Amino acid sequence: IKATIAGGEQDGDGYVYPDNEIGIMALEIGQLAAKELTAKTRELEASEEIYKTILMASPDDITIADLSGNVIMVSEAANKIFGYDPCEGPGMSVMDFIVPEDHERARANIVKMIHENYTGPNEYRAIRKDGSCFDIEVNNSLIRDRQGNPVRMVLIVRDITNRKKAQQQIQTLVHQLEIERDLAQRNSLTDSLTGLSNRRFFDTVLQAEFSRYLRS
Repeated sequence: IKATIAGGEQDGDGYVYPDNEIGIMALEIGQLAAKELTAKTRELEASEEIYKTILMASPDDITIADLSGNVIMVSEAANKIFGYDPCEGPGMSVMDFIVPEDHERARANIVKMIHENYTGPNEYRAIRKDGSCFDIEVNNSLIRDRQGNPVRMVLIVRDITNRKKAQQQIQTLVHQLEIERDLAQRNSLTDSLTGLSNRRFFDTVLQAEFSRYLRS
């Protein structure tokens, strides 16, 4: 029975049970153990297949690495985002995908994740296989053993280049609107021909000065 549970099925099958009541009981228990082991194995295989399907179907790159940052596995999206095939990822470091200027901050975030369970998100400048740079957002998670100790980390990487460009465009637009607002306000207080202050400006300043006079 121990051999069967441990996976040594050949040894289990080769064992000759005694031809008595104890032997029959032991045989039936052994068969139940083998049946349970087969069911658990199938359940595990099904679970692993679902896991792989989700991993490969994700539009974001999902990278699994050890706590030192050495890549164990990457999803299919790594090819689209970074230009690497999934088979090229294992053996690389997560730092190989980030510009050197962001390495120190990335290492600090990894330490923060391990010790404080910090999940992000974090933004970095990333490097593709062809050397081009772009913006990414990274969310983190930890894989723990049965004792709750972290053993691996999961990095979910998303290309946010278009989002960063949109944010920059919005900031530029807001800045332009502020300039136009200030110009419109200035024009409303000056004469368009001479550039001198007009009656509206006089009334505004008079009110402000009168209020200041009352306070003092």
